[in-house]
Amino acid sequence: MITFFNFCSEEKPTEQLTSKEKSVLQKTNEAGDKISFSITGDSTKTDSVKIKDKEKEKNKGKGGGITPNAQSQCQIQRTGWQLDHYENVPGRIVGIWPRWARYENVQRLIQLRDTLGFNYLLTMLGYPYDNVISAGYNTSNLVGGGLDVVIGGYSEAVQSRPALWGYYTDEPITNHGFPVGMHMMELASNWFRTYYPNSKFMSGETTISTADYIDHSVDVIFCTRYCIDGDYFCFYPDQRPLWTDFRNNFGNKFSMTWIGAHKDLSQYEDLIGHATNLGLQAIWLYQELDATDDYSNNNVETFSYYAWRWGWLRRVERKWIYIFKCQNQDPCDCDPNYLTGEWILVNKYPTWETRIIDY
Repeated sequence: MITFFNFCSEEKPTEQLTSKEKSVLQKTNEAGDKISFSITGDSTKTDSVKIKDKEKEKNKGKGGGITPNAQSQCQIQRTGWQLDHYENVPGRIVGIWPRWARYENVQRLIQLRDTLGFNYLLTMLGYPYDNVISAGYNTSNLVGGGLDVVIGGYSEAVQSRPALWGYYTDEPITNHGFPVGMHMMELASNWFRTYYPNSKFMSGETTISTADYIDHSVDVIFCTRYCIDGDYFCFYPDQRPLWTDFRNNFGNKFSMTWIGAHKDLSQYEDLIGHATNLGLQAIWLYQELDATDDYSNNNVETFSYYAWRWGWLRRVERKWIYIFKCQNQDPCDCDPNYLTGEWILVNKYPTWETRIIDY
């Protein structure tokens, strides 16, 4: 089971999840599987993640207070709440730079927005762009990426599409050095401010010193260093002190930052908590290098879970109905008051009833 923590005004150290967030009810894939799980109370007035230990003990094994079928002890019905999807919190941006395989799958792009709560997305301006639009993202929620201000060609790529909310170029000083990177950023900045004055021109850098060279050219500065492995510019074990330095040096220009899916999985709670405490406007998941996303949603689901815990998302749960039958049919001697392994799940279906859970 997942352990839920209480929060204070400062982010707390957290234990790494060993698996993706478990549902309030454990799922089964096929009818007839044996099942053993706990079920929350049936009242929509009770927040299932805030039930006191005393209440949990009192309701233990009672299956939400639903009584068995009066005609027979061979079949009983239970209800429980499961995660349905995450919703955005007004004024908060939860963005993502997806992995290429996800760009190629429209349904998985839809899942990012409608199920996992990513309301902003970075897209290349070539082939992936069409899939992103097909998935229902609006230009007002898109950032155009893949732009290299030194190699050039970005003006043609940008002008081939409608104006987007923002445009992003990654690490121009780290990748191209000084003064070339700085000079080309100045030219790009002038071009965007002339032709796309209502769009944000954004960039990311790895250190305060490299970010200083682009400060006057951009609207937003991201921090692009991921410190789980430790390095010269980071105070182990993560990049929180570096983020604080960025905030102190660049003020509101450092209003958004990257969190690396390829390195920061064990740090999501601490990093999202620190972004909250710094008053950032947006948290962005850099997922491009996360190879696990090709076969698992664990990483993005974990990110959404901790974004919910820190108030960046709202959790919407749906009530489900579960039908169990006693495996002992002659006679039916299963205890109807306790959902033990003798009860076999034979059917389940969702209801129209939902509730919003704030952590």
